[in-house]
Amino acid sequence: CKIKFLESKTVFTLSISAKPYESEKIRTPTDVKTFRLPPEIWGIGIDDSRIQQKLLAKFFEFTGISSEKIKVFGKDSEEIMGFVDFVVNFMNEHMGSQILLIADENLEMTDGASNHITVSGSALVESIRSRLLPEQERDLIALIRSANDSASDVAVYKARAHG
Repeated sequence: CKIKFLESKTVFTLSISAKPYESEKIRTPTDVKTFRLPPEIWGIGIDDSRIQQKLLAKFFEFTGISSEKIKVFGKDSEEIMGFVDFVVNFMNEHMGSQILLIADENLEMTDGASNHITVSGSALVESIRSRLLPEQERDLIALIRSANDSASDVAVYKARAHG
């Protein structure tokens, strides 16, 4: 057990030896062809690319989420700007439901004057998380998709989302 006091945070580390539950029975890795998430999980995603929106929906289906429980946004600026409110309201209306949320990091849109604007998907997730109750956040796993994978980019994603 260690505790380290830093200027901006306190780090508590606890190491415990543990044997995975029924580890003797696990002899083969998970088969990606048969892997499925539990049927009660919802899939919510956002991407500004039509092709990526379709692929995101297919990914959710591939993991076992039924099409009725998949919501994919990002077709226009209204959907991008309304995403935070949608997710927070959705989680308020579906208390106890588990959510897998996947957001593209760079969401391109135009404003009324045809100016291109980039909205950060991880910033949207950070905003969502800040508006949730602790018991609601326990039902959410929010992930960021991005081609930008430098150490500093990944650190930002991990600070704002769950991965």
